[in-house]
Amino acid sequence: MPAFVKRTKENLIVKNTTIIKLLAFLFFALCFMPEDAYGQRRRRDRAFRFQNLPEHDHMRYHFGYTIGFSSLKYAVRPYEDFKEDFDDYAHILASDPAPGFHVGVLGNLRLGRYLDLRLIPTLIIAEERYIEFYDNVEARGDPTRHHRIDQSLGVTQLDFPLHLKYKSARMNNTRAFIVGGIKYSHDFAATGGRSPRGGDMLITRIDKDDLHYEIGVGLDHYFYYFKLGLELKASFGLRNIVQPGEDDYLDYYNSIDRVNARAIMFSIYIE
Repeated sequence: MPAFVKRTKENLIVKNTTIIKLLAFLFFALCFMPEDAYGQRRRRDRAFRFQNLPEHDHMRYHFGYTIGFSSLKYAVRPYEDFKEDFDDYAHILASDPAPGFHVGVLGNLRLGRYLDLRLIPTLIIAEERYIEFYDNVEARGDPTRHHRIDQSLGVTQLDFPLHLKYKSARMNNTRAFIVGGIKYSHDFAATGGRSPRGGDMLITRIDKDDLHYEIGVGLDHYFYYFKLGLELKASFGLRNIVQPGEDDYLDYYNSIDRVNARAIMFSIYIE
């Protein structure tokens, strides 16, 4: 396997591990704050004597909406024996993250004092993601020279996340939480099943449907009229969503073993 492809796989593993460790650290830091000392300090300050929206925690269900920013990318794993089987015709490298934004609506069902079930249909629109192919057919005598080809893949995605939300004890008007669950995703702009149009090249196709698992941490703050939530969440695609491209690019898409979607999402909730 080429050295730069191997380094890319190692970097993806390190990045995903770092994201999970960061989310876990933030959650435990928030949940294990000294609540008694915090409450005593707040009670000394008259401005924080009263809780806002005390009835909100006892509602059987409620609704809201969300808006936020996303960073989406593909985790690409090369075919292990491609170098031997295809004589170095092409190699691949995962693309950089694509920024975007998302909006959605929220339905929240109270399961217990500290546990909620949440359904959050969300529309995500982002810049195009790319899968980068490095072709050295024209430079076989010099392994340091590569011709780069990008496969552009748009993002107009509708998500249906179903999450369990575990909340800490309320600290006057603030509480921490952790979320986890699954998500079905349909990308209207994906190339799966599409025929080339107007000279477009389809080196590879991406399936429109995907299934993810998600984990995240956040904070809720109760204002006089509404509750504001801030959430940082990571999403990991479970399905291999790569599909064959056009026959003219056989050596390119055969260099890919699997492609999985990845995303980092920062969301603001109004409930």
